[in-house]
Amino acid sequence: MKDERSRRLVHLWASITSESNLLDRLHVPAFWDLSYLATAPQVRRYGLARFLLDQHRRLASKLGYPVLCLECTNPHLALVAQRLGFLGWSDRALASYLDTT
Repeated sequence: MKDERSRRLVHLWASITSESNLLDRLHVPAFWDLSYLATAPQVRRYGLARFLLDQHRRLASKLGYPVLCLECTNPHLALVAQRLGFLGWSDRALASYLDTT
């Protein structure tokens, strides 16, 4: 990783997925993983994030993916996802993450 923040984010995601192992337990053969979704400050509050997330959801469904995974690293995206019907499967405050590497 080129910077410390990116390295810590990758370790956090690895920690969350290795601890939960939910997709394996539910026998999900494949999933659509939307790792990042962000909008520029000057275009926020116009529904762009909601539109983009809904387009990803539709495309994943059209291509036959049974699950769309979305990592919500801020409360605003979590609220958008919740309003679109996404279900949370891991709720972890970033402040509680301990990087042991």
